[in-house]
Amino acid sequence: MAKTNEVATNDAFKLIPMYAGMDEELKAEIEDELDDFEDAGGIDCRRIKMPTGNSKSFEVESDNPDDPDTQKELRGVILFTHKMNARWEGDYGGENRMPVCSSWDAKQGVAFGTGEAINCDTCEYNEFKGNGQGKECKNTRRIYLMLDGKPHLYLLTVPPTSINSVSKQLKRLITGGSPLTRIVVAFRLESAKSKGGKDYAKITVEKAGDLTKEQGNLARQMREEIKKQYTTVAVDNDDYNVSDSSNAPGAAGQQYQPENAPNDGFMNIPDAIGDDELPFN
Repeated sequence: MAKTNEVATNDAFKLIPMYAGMDEELKAEIEDELDDFEDAGGIDCRRIKMPTGNSKSFEVESDNPDDPDTQKELRGVILFTHKMNARWEGDYGGENRMPVCSSWDAKQGVAFGTGEAINCDTCEYNEFKGNGQGKECKNTRRIYLMLDGKPHLYLLTVPPTSINSVSKQLKRLITGGSPLTRIVVAFRLESAKSKGGKDYAKITVEKAGDLTKEQGNLARQMREEIKKQYTTVAVDNDDYNVSDSSNAPGAAGQQYQPENAPNDGFMNIPDAIGDDELPFN
């Protein structure tokens, strides 16, 4: 992400890039010390996790990764978002492991063991099964955002139960005449229940304000930096994005889909469908 001393703010939203307003001598010292850690590469971001059950609070990674903050609302600016597919094999035993195949654009995946290129549209693992057990490939959407008054970049992974509605709402905001880097959005959680009676939290997103021209320009610069590096952020169990292992790879009831769903990797849920008709048990 671009590092700058510029602080772009308005009365309603504070967009604060890393090192904003910091003394130049102190900033130079920090950057010099960080040079020793540059081999890791990629985007430095904090994770936002979904809760289990129907809790209405996000878990936001704090300075202490073992003690996350809980927030009922996330106000922020979306810098970059993309669809993603990933598939894990075997039962989950609590370990952190990489998927056997993943795709950064939900179109072409790569099998990690062989390096083979996989077409997501025709992959058997990305097809809905006829026995009600859903597909083995997990379809998600990653959202990189800056939160109000926070100097860190955050990553929210939208789970399959919310991906259709979130994508629809984001598209509606964009077609309203403003790119995402020009507006403030609010993410919240609402209680929902699957057809099988399982409680879960569903993400909602709506416009919460507009950025100033200066803020929008700064957000666009940040977006360009993320676009160059977003494929360097490893896909792992955190992309299941729940606060415990109940929905982790291999866990029972991981993902259920309708038998007649499309094979493009994402559900086409009709506007009129009720929350209790969602095919997740």
